[in-house]
Amino acid sequence: MRYWWTTLVIVLLVVALGLWGPPRLGDAGYLLTVVAAIATLAGLGFAFYGWFASRELPALIDEKVRARVAEAKRELEGLAFRQQEAMQKVIASYAVDDPDRKIALLEQAIATYPDTYNVFVALGYAYLAKGDPGRAQECFREDLRRHPDNYQAASDLAALHAGAGEWLAALDWMREALRLRPAAWRDFEADERFAGLRAARPQGYRALIETARAQAPEGREPDGRPGDSTANPGRRS
Repeated sequence: MRYWWTTLVIVLLVVALGLWGPPRLGDAGYLLTVVAAIATLAGLGFAFYGWFASRELPALIDEKVRARVAEAKRELEGLAFRQQEAMQKVIASYAVDDPDRKIALLEQAIATYPDTYNVFVALGYAYLAKGDPGRAQECFREDLRRHPDNYQAASDLAALHAGAGEWLAALDWMREALRLRPAAWRDFEADERFAGLRAARPQGYRALIETARAQAPEGREPDGRPGDSTANPGRRS
């Protein structure tokens, strides 16, 4: 059925010649000769197409494949370069004390590669240092949107709400952080940003800590790797 249209064209030509062609078309022999000629021309066309397909198409396809592979390689190399450049800007921001300069550097990193790990957490801390907790919260939320497994951003949101006396929201984000990394219960216990939460909501706070401790055996991560008891959630800037 691939070349059904060719058969249709031949039939239409034969019908057209029969209706509007020379009077000799009434001669069956002449009509058969015309059909044979048309079929021969069609066969030659197919033969030429087959030769072209066997000689030229593989080269054309191979050329297109090579071009696409080269393009993909360039894209990957460009992506790797942008990732490295953005990460270098994030690392450099840690040595900058001025909040405005730090924000400018981190925004450059985001413009270069917005999915750089922890870049929005670092930007959130820069806004906190500038006295803008609203923008800091936006940054922490954006980091979680891009990296849903980053417990540090959830921890920082918990600390932000705890610092504002918003105890229920603080407990909610603390629950999320401990869900992502149960071993982080040690970090919450050592973090003075949660002193007010511990005093204001001791039962809720303690329940979350004990649940996390049960899920993360002492000294081990949930996957069996050694835990880090010195980490402080979110303090990466």
